[in-house]
Amino acid sequence: MADQMVLTTQQWLNSTYGNKTGFGSVQETGNTGWDTINALIRALQIELGITATANNFGSRSEEHTSELQSHYSIS
Repeated sequence: MADQMVLTTQQWLNSTYGNKTGFGSVQETGNTGWDTINALIRALQIELGITATANNFGSRSEEHTSELQSHYSIS
């Protein structure tokens, strides 16, 4: 059964990041799963300035998170 909030998130991801290098797309099904999780990871990587995105949060992504931590006062 589809979840409206998941569907809204998938639609938002595609409309916000669909034209960005390295994003691709996420299926708009309203179902949770790895396709949506991986799309969220790629979107975060794009926000961090990483253009060679991947479906995982590796050392390169981790290096860039210090910028977010500083900006949002996260420890």
